[in-house]
Amino acid sequence: MLKKSFAILVAAACLATTARAATATGIGAFPCAQWVSDEREGAEATYEPDEPAIYEAWLSGFLSGYIASNATSRDAVSEVDPEAAAAWVGNYCKDHPHDRVIDAATAFLNDLRSRSATH
Repeated sequence: MLKKSFAILVAAACLATTARAATATGIGAFPCAQWVSDEREGAEATYEPDEPAIYEAWLSGFLSGYIASNATSRDAVSEVDPEAAAAWVGNYCKDHPHDRVIDAATAFLNDLRSRSATH
């Protein structure tokens, strides 16, 4: 019985660790609370000289990577405004401060793709 309980516990732990499919380093690994804080503080935050622009640049790179990896399908992501995307992610981060920035970016992609699929 103990072995079976241990096996179930290990399986549950493995499933829990695979729930977050995206691996991130750098800004993508930051908690959303950092995005919100740095957006609020601007140039006084972690990076210089223009903190919000660095986040927008990371997000643009993330979206570009998505577009490049899905080059055969043209969808709404390829025409997204970087400032609008950053605003969406910023709002998401305000509502989900414990999520990572990459989770917010992925949620943006999912929202954009689901909205474009219904139109």
